Amino acid sequence: MFSTRFIALLVASMATLSLATPTAAVRPTPDIDGDTIFACVNLDFTGNCDTVAFLDGLCVQMPGRQVNQMSSVQVPAGWVCTFYDAKSSTPCDPSSGSSTVLLAPGSSNMQNQNFNDVVDFVKCTKL
Repeated sequence: MFSTRFIALLVASMATLSLATPTAAVRPTPDIDGDTIFACVNLDFTGNCDTVAFLDGLCVQMPGRQVNQMSSVQVPAGWVCTFYDAKSSTPCDPSSGSSTVLLAPGSSNMQNQNFNDVVDFVKCTKL
């Protein structure tokens, strides 16, 4: 019914699977911390919203629908986030555009910071 070659291949495959060791998911190292911000295109956390992951001190581009559209953002406790309006090809560089700094809880109205609908990038650091 089954050829010897097929049975040998099946046995070898099963042995290989049983010997495979699972690998742990990649996680940030203990010295690199991260969290998320919650950004929305309308005031008061309405409209299209996105959860944006970040790592401590690294520049992150906002999701496509948030770029130059973000009007409200929640910043997690224990973090300070700088939001950038990048006017050049150098993201998260204050000399290449304007920026605004927010602490928790963030802002339900980015117009209060004169920074509505201009954010391209964000960089957050642990307090």
